[in-house]
Amino acid sequence: MMRFFLFSVTLALLSAFSAAAQGWSEPERGSAERRAVLDAIRPIAAWHLGDPVEFIVEEMRVTRDLAFAQLTAQRPGGAAIDLAYTPMAFHGMVDVTDRDGPRLDVLYKRSGGQWVPVLYEIGATEAWWVWQPVCEDFYAVIADYCAR
Repeated sequence: MMRFFLFSVTLALLSAFSAAAQGWSEPERGSAERRAVLDAIRPIAAWHLGDPVEFIVEEMRVTRDLAFAQLTAQRPGGAAIDLAYTPMAFHGMVDVTDRDGPRLDVLYKRSGGQWVPVLYEIGATEAWWVWQPVCEDFYAVIADYCAR
């Protein structure tokens, strides 16, 4: 039991040091910062996926004025979202059969004291943000994805 505890603590510390070395941090659950990042993408998600929407945070990285989040959208209470029955499918915005579910990859910039989703994709099947111009602009939060 003690070994498991020490292993868990070691993993947590390594993760924290890795984030600090990269220059970003993950806002704590329930924090105003985390809520602000999620609330910035919520209207866009609702537009494409239908309302109401809540998120499971897979990953969130924040620096002073940049953020990156990988989120899975769901209905309140945990109900799954079937892309075939969303506004993005009904309006023919995208071929939802070509998507990897209701996962959002979002890059943000802070502007006027609030988070603004600058680039996003719903259901991407590839790491679209690993593109040189995007890597240059958002390096502080996606450095480990970008080759330099």
